Amino acid sequence: MSPQPSFIRTDFDPLLLSSPTIRSGTTLLQRLLCSSRSFSFFRLFGDLNGNRIADSMDLSIFLNVLSGNPAYAQYRFACDCNGDGVVDAQTDFLQFSQRFGKTLP
Repeated sequence: MSPQPSFIRTDFDPLLLSSPTIRSGTTLLQRLLCSSRSFSFFRLFGDLNGNRIADSMDLSIFLNVLSGNPAYAQYRFACDCNGDGVVDAQTDFLQFSQRFGKTLP
C-alpha cells in the first residue's frame, strides 16, 4: 500500500468561529452576525456526493471524471487528491479505492 499524502485527511470535527473583537450590533441581524458560532463539517476523500460514504454512486462520478466526461467537470477538483490539476489512476483513483466503502459517523 502506498503512503497516504499528508494533505489528504478524513475528518469529522467541530469548527468554532469566534468573533471576540467584533462588537455586538443593535439589530438582531447584527447580533447574529457578530456572535461566535460552532459548525460540524466532514471530509472524506471519495465521498463526492456528500452522503458520508464513498460508495458506488461516488465511483460512478469518479470514473466519469477519470474518462474526461465533460458533464462531470464540476467534480474534477474534488477528485484530484494531490492538487496537481490532473485526475489520474496512479494517484487519485488509488486514493479513492483505498477509501471505497468507508463511512463517516
